[in-house]
Amino acid sequence: QKIKSAYGPDDVRYVPSSEEQIARWKELKLEDIRSLYSEFLNGQHGELAIVGDFDPAEARKAIEGIFADWKSEHAYEHIERLGNLPYKPERVAINTPGKENATYIAGSVFPLRDDNAEFPALMIGNYVLGSSGLASRLGDRIRQQEGLSYGVGSFVQASSEDPRTSFLVYAITNPQNMGKVETAMKEEIGKLVAEGVTPEELADAQKGYLERQTVDRSDDSELARILCETAQLGRTMEFFSSQEKTVAALKVDDVNSALKKYIDFEQLVIVVAGEFEKE
Repeated sequence: QKIKSAYGPDDVRYVPSSEEQIARWKELKLEDIRSLYSEFLNGQHGELAIVGDFDPAEARKAIEGIFADWKSEHAYEHIERLGNLPYKPERVAINTPGKENATYIAGSVFPLRDDNAEFPALMIGNYVLGSSGLASRLGDRIRQQEGLSYGVGSFVQASSEDPRTSFLVYAITNPQNMGKVETAMKEEIGKLVAEGVTPEELADAQKGYLERQTVDRSDDSELARILCETAQLGRTMEFFSSQEKTVAALKVDDVNSALKKYIDFEQLVIVVAGEFEKE
């Protein structure tokens, strides 16, 4: 919400506050839903992927019959979500009385698309930081060594259409341990950016990431999602093959360079929520 606050309240990309969401729900009328349906929702633009044992001819006939007359007043138009949003790095603490656990979330956004040459290196750098479970830097330090968190990790999510990548780190902890979690987060992110990954970490991350892709594609529902996405973007499975070859060929310097360029603890918006103030 903090990062997306650059958009105005009338923009579809705006993320309302909790109070605003409640107010909007209370103001919602049946006619609003009907208008949205007739003006914007339709079966004329989209992608469909079917994976499994089926008859293509029968499936096509059924689908065309279902969607033939489903049209809307407005044609589809992509709405950009860019990564160069102006936002202020800050720390926000939210007191939530009665909650046993506390949550730490920090993130940043920057202009980078998933087909950028630097993205695979950044992705693997993040894998070392917090996307490889307990073997990650964050998992090992915060969960295993210090026992501070019930769950901890990090993500790098890049758009396939717009130059926009989000970096996110999170942890769930006891409210009394939040200070230690924040210290560990800052130290581990800073250390990774300053010193970089080791050859052993890179090799493990490459192996883990590539094996995960193979497992994901063995699942029919995940494969259908991937096929829909490639159809929408005008890509083929060659995109993933090429990206995985790039990942396999990465060098330590590639990863460290990407981390230094895109990850900066001082540019994070940090939000902590928990019962920090006992009544």
